[in-house]
Amino acid sequence: MGLVPALGGERTWCDDAGRQAAVTVDDWHRVAADDTGADPFPDPSCARTWRRRTDGRSSKLGVTATDLVAAAASAERPMRALLTLLDHVGGYREDPLRKKAALLGVILRQRPERFLPPADAAAGGTDGDDAPPIVDYHVQRSALRTGMVDVGDPALRSQLVGRRVLDPADEWAVRRATFDAVARLSELSGRDMGTVDWFLFQMRHRCPEATVPDCAACPADPACAHRTELFQPVIRTTAY
Repeated sequence: MGLVPALGGERTWCDDAGRQAAVTVDDWHRVAADDTGADPFPDPSCARTWRRRTDGRSSKLGVTATDLVAAAASAERPMRALLTLLDHVGGYREDPLRKKAALLGVILRQRPERFLPPADAAAGGTDGDDAPPIVDYHVQRSALRTGMVDVGDPALRSQLVGRRVLDPADEWAVRRATFDAVARLSELSGRDMGTVDWFLFQMRHRCPEATVPDCAACPADPACAHRTELFQPVIRTTAY
Protein backbone atom coordinates (compact mmCIF):
# COMPACT_ATOMS: atom_id res chain seq x y z
CA MET A 1 0.00 0.00 0.00
CA GLY A 2 1.23 3.50 -0.61
CA LEU A 3 3.21 2.61 -3.71
CA VAL A 4 0.92 4.02 -6.38
CA PRO A 5 0.49 7.65 -5.18
CA ALA A 6 4.22 8.32 -5.32
CA LEU A 7 4.60 7.00 -8.86
CA GLY A 8 2.74 9.90 -10.44
CA GLY A 9 5.68 12.26 -10.07
CA GLU A 10 5.51 14.30 -6.87
CA ARG A 11 7.31 12.63 -4.00
CA THR A 12 5.13 12.22 -0.92
CA TRP A 13 5.43 10.47 2.42
CA CYS A 14 3.89 7.44 0.68
CA ASP A 15 7.29 6.83 -0.92
CA ASP A 16 9.38 7.67 2.13
CA ALA A 17 9.70 4.72 4.49
CA GLY A 18 11.11 6.83 7.31
CA ARG A 19 8.17 9.22 7.19
CA GLN A 20 5.67 6.39 6.87
CA ALA A 21 7.09 4.79 10.00
CA ALA A 22 6.18 7.99 11.88
CA VAL A 23 2.81 8.63 10.19
CA THR A 24 0.10 10.23 12.35
CA VAL A 25 -3.65 9.69 12.20
CA ASP A 26 -4.03 13.12 10.56
CA ASP A 27 -1.45 12.14 7.91
CA TRP A 28 -3.45 9.00 7.22
CA HIS A 29 -6.74 10.90 6.97
CA ARG A 30 -5.24 13.19 4.32
CA VAL A 31 -3.79 10.47 2.10
CA ALA A 32 -6.80 8.16 2.42
CA ALA A 33 -9.43 10.85 1.75
CA ASP A 34 -12.04 10.02 -0.88
CA ASP A 35 -13.58 12.45 -3.36
CA THR A 36 -15.65 14.04 -0.59
CA GLY A 37 -12.59 14.65 1.57
CA ALA A 38 -13.59 11.99 4.11
CA ASP A 39 -11.47 9.01 5.17
CA PRO A 40 -13.57 5.88 4.43
CA PHE A 41 -11.40 3.55 6.52
CA PRO A 42 -13.40 2.14 9.47
CA ASP A 43 -10.35 1.89 11.74
CA PRO A 44 -7.76 4.56 10.83
CA SER A 45 -5.77 3.95 14.01
CA CYS A 46 -5.27 0.33 12.98
CA ALA A 47 -4.24 1.46 9.48
CA ARG A 48 -1.71 3.88 10.93
CA THR A 49 -0.26 1.21 13.23
CA TRP A 50 0.04 -1.24 10.32
CA ARG A 51 1.63 1.47 8.16
CA ARG A 52 4.24 2.25 10.80
CA ARG A 53 5.06 -1.42 11.32
CA THR A 54 5.29 -2.08 7.59
CA ASP A 55 7.63 0.77 6.77
CA GLY A 56 9.70 0.48 9.88
CA ARG A 57 10.71 -2.86 8.38
CA SER A 58 10.89 -1.92 4.71
CA SER A 59 13.13 1.08 5.42
CA LYS A 60 15.87 -1.42 6.29
CA LEU A 61 15.97 -2.44 2.62
CA GLY A 62 17.40 0.94 1.71
CA VAL A 63 15.18 1.39 -1.37
CA THR A 64 11.95 3.26 -2.03
CA ALA A 65 8.70 1.86 -3.36
CA THR A 66 9.44 3.52 -6.70
CA ASP A 67 12.83 1.78 -6.79
CA LEU A 68 11.16 -1.60 -6.28
CA VAL A 69 8.64 -1.05 -9.06
CA ALA A 70 11.31 0.23 -11.43
CA ALA A 71 13.47 -2.81 -10.75
CA ALA A 72 10.56 -5.16 -11.38
CA ALA A 73 9.55 -3.33 -14.56
CA SER A 74 13.00 -3.83 -16.05
CA ALA A 75 12.99 -7.60 -15.40
CA GLU A 76 12.22 -10.24 -18.03
CA ARG A 77 9.10 -11.23 -16.08
CA PRO A 78 7.99 -8.03 -14.29
CA MET A 79 5.08 -9.51 -12.30
CA ARG A 80 7.16 -12.38 -11.01
CA ALA A 81 9.97 -9.98 -10.13
CA LEU A 82 7.64 -7.64 -8.22
CA LEU A 83 6.13 -10.51 -6.22
CA THR A 84 9.59 -11.79 -5.34
CA LEU A 85 10.74 -8.35 -4.21
CA LEU A 86 7.62 -7.84 -2.09
CA ASP A 87 8.30 -11.16 -0.36
CA HIS A 88 10.96 -9.17 1.53
CA VAL A 89 8.72 -6.22 2.47
CA GLY A 90 6.74 -6.12 5.69
CA GLY A 91 3.00 -5.92 5.14
CA TYR A 92 3.30 -8.11 2.04
CA ARG A 93 5.60 -10.96 3.04
CA GLU A 94 3.32 -12.22 5.82
CA ASP A 95 0.78 -13.72 3.39
CA PRO A 96 1.96 -16.91 1.66
CA LEU A 97 -0.79 -16.48 -0.95
CA ARG A 98 0.44 -12.94 -1.75
CA LYS A 99 -3.03 -11.36 -1.99
CA LYS A 100 -1.95 -7.74 -1.50
CA ALA A 101 1.19 -8.18 -3.60
CA ALA A 102 -0.77 -9.74 -6.46
CA LEU A 103 -3.44 -7.04 -6.32
CA LEU A 104 -0.78 -4.34 -6.41
CA GLY A 105 0.86 -6.03 -9.39
CA VAL A 106 -2.43 -6.14 -11.30
CA ILE A 107 -3.13 -2.47 -10.50
CA LEU A 108 0.33 -1.41 -11.69
CA ARG A 109 -0.07 -3.44 -14.87
CA GLN A 110 -3.57 -2.18 -15.68
CA ARG A 111 -2.95 1.49 -14.92
CA PRO A 112 -2.89 3.68 -18.06
CA GLU A 113 0.77 4.41 -17.30
CA ARG A 114 1.61 0.68 -17.47
CA PHE A 115 3.96 0.89 -14.50
CA LEU A 116 4.39 -2.90 -14.73
CA PRO A 117 4.70 -3.98 -18.38
CA PRO A 118 3.96 -7.45 -19.78
CA ALA A 119 6.74 -9.97 -19.87
CA ASP A 120 9.12 -10.04 -22.81
CA ALA A 121 7.86 -12.14 -25.70
CA ALA A 122 10.77 -14.53 -25.09
CA ALA A 123 9.44 -15.09 -21.57
CA GLY A 124 5.98 -15.95 -22.81
CA GLY A 125 4.39 -12.50 -22.78
CA THR A 126 1.59 -11.81 -20.31
CA ASP A 127 0.56 -15.48 -20.40
CA GLY A 128 3.89 -16.36 -18.85
CA ASP A 129 3.83 -13.60 -16.23
CA ASP A 130 0.35 -13.38 -14.72
CA ALA A 131 -0.51 -12.65 -11.12
CA PRO A 132 -1.55 -15.50 -8.82
CA PRO A 133 -5.18 -15.68 -7.62
CA ILE A 134 -6.22 -12.69 -5.52
CA VAL A 135 -8.20 -14.19 -2.65
CA ASP A 136 -9.95 -11.83 -0.26
CA TYR A 137 -13.01 -12.61 1.85
CA HIS A 138 -15.48 -11.52 -0.85
CA VAL A 139 -13.94 -14.00 -3.27
CA GLN A 140 -14.09 -16.75 -0.64
CA ARG A 141 -17.79 -16.06 -0.12
CA SER A 142 -18.44 -16.25 -3.85
CA ALA A 143 -16.44 -19.47 -4.16
CA LEU A 144 -18.41 -21.11 -1.35
CA ARG A 145 -21.82 -19.99 -2.55
CA THR A 146 -21.31 -20.83 -6.21
CA GLY A 147 -19.90 -24.27 -5.40
CA MET A 148 -16.43 -23.54 -6.73
CA VAL A 149 -15.35 -24.75 -3.29
CA ASP A 150 -17.26 -27.60 -1.64
CA VAL A 151 -17.23 -27.95 2.16
CA GLY A 152 -17.47 -31.62 3.04
CA ASP A 153 -16.85 -31.26 6.78
CA PRO A 154 -20.23 -30.83 8.55
CA ALA A 155 -18.66 -29.06 11.54
CA LEU A 156 -16.85 -26.54 9.36
CA ARG A 157 -19.96 -26.01 7.26
CA SER A 158 -21.96 -25.30 10.39
CA GLN A 159 -19.41 -22.71 11.49
CA LEU A 160 -19.52 -21.00 8.11
CA VAL A 161 -23.33 -20.92 8.08
CA GLY A 162 -23.32 -19.61 11.65
CA ARG A 163 -20.76 -16.93 10.76
CA ARG A 164 -18.59 -17.87 13.69
CA VAL A 165 -14.91 -17.08 14.13
CA LEU A 166 -12.83 -19.91 12.69
CA ASP A 167 -9.68 -21.56 13.87
CA PRO A 168 -6.79 -20.33 11.69
CA ALA A 169 -6.26 -23.82 10.27
CA ASP A 170 -9.88 -24.03 9.13
CA GLU A 171 -9.77 -20.53 7.63
CA TRP A 172 -6.59 -21.49 5.78
CA ALA A 173 -8.23 -24.63 4.38
CA VAL A 174 -11.07 -22.58 2.86
CA ARG A 175 -8.79 -19.85 1.58
CA ARG A 176 -6.30 -22.28 0.04
CA ALA A 177 -9.11 -24.21 -1.67
CA THR A 178 -10.44 -20.90 -3.03
CA PHE A 179 -6.97 -20.02 -4.32
CA ASP A 180 -6.82 -23.29 -6.26
CA ALA A 181 -10.38 -22.87 -7.58
CA VAL A 182 -9.72 -19.33 -8.83
CA ALA A 183 -6.54 -20.49 -10.55
CA ARG A 184 -8.56 -23.20 -12.27
CA LEU A 185 -11.23 -20.68 -13.29
CA SER A 186 -8.58 -18.51 -14.93
CA GLU A 187 -7.17 -21.53 -16.74
CA LEU A 188 -10.53 -22.80 -18.00
CA SER A 189 -11.83 -19.37 -19.03
CA GLY A 190 -8.60 -18.29 -20.70
CA ARG A 191 -8.84 -14.95 -18.87
CA ASP A 192 -6.00 -13.22 -17.09
CA MET A 193 -6.14 -12.89 -13.32
CA GLY A 194 -7.04 -9.22 -13.40
CA THR A 195 -10.19 -10.01 -15.38
CA VAL A 196 -11.10 -12.99 -13.20
CA ASP A 197 -10.57 -11.01 -10.01
CA TRP A 198 -12.72 -8.14 -11.23
CA PHE A 199 -15.55 -10.53 -12.11
CA LEU A 200 -15.42 -12.24 -8.71
CA PHE A 201 -14.95 -9.06 -6.70
CA GLN A 202 -17.92 -7.39 -8.40
CA MET A 203 -20.11 -10.27 -7.24
CA ARG A 204 -20.13 -8.68 -3.80
CA HIS A 205 -22.79 -6.28 -5.12
CA ARG A 206 -25.08 -9.15 -6.18
CA CYS A 207 -24.21 -11.63 -3.45
CA PRO A 208 -23.47 -9.38 -0.44
CA GLU A 209 -22.79 -10.16 3.19
CA ALA A 210 -25.74 -8.60 4.95
CA THR A 211 -28.64 -8.63 2.49
CA VAL A 212 -30.46 -11.18 0.32
CA PRO A 213 -28.51 -12.07 -2.86
CA ASP A 214 -29.86 -10.80 -6.17
CA CYS A 215 -29.32 -14.02 -8.11
CA ALA A 216 -31.29 -12.89 -11.16
CA ALA A 217 -28.82 -10.06 -11.75
CA CYS A 218 -25.75 -12.26 -11.36
CA PRO A 219 -23.98 -13.53 -14.49
CA ALA A 220 -22.86 -16.60 -12.54
CA ASP A 221 -26.47 -17.57 -11.80
CA PRO A 222 -26.84 -20.34 -14.44
CA ALA A 223 -23.83 -22.23 -13.09
CA CYS A 224 -24.22 -21.31 -9.41
CA ALA A 225 -24.96 -23.87 -6.69
CA HIS A 226 -26.92 -21.15 -4.81
CA ARG A 227 -25.50 -22.09 -1.43
CA THR A 228 -26.42 -18.64 -0.18
CA GLU A 229 -26.48 -19.74 3.44
CA LEU A 230 -22.70 -20.04 3.41
CA PHE A 231 -20.50 -17.20 4.61
CA GLN A 232 -16.82 -16.46 4.19
CA PRO A 233 -14.44 -17.51 6.98
CA VAL A 234 -14.58 -15.07 9.87
CA ILE A 235 -11.11 -14.19 11.12
CA ARG A 236 -9.32 -10.96 12.00
CA THR A 237 -6.17 -10.47 9.94
CA THR A 238 -4.14 -7.73 8.25
CA ALA A 239 -2.56 -10.20 5.80
CA TYR A 240 -5.29 -9.70 3.19
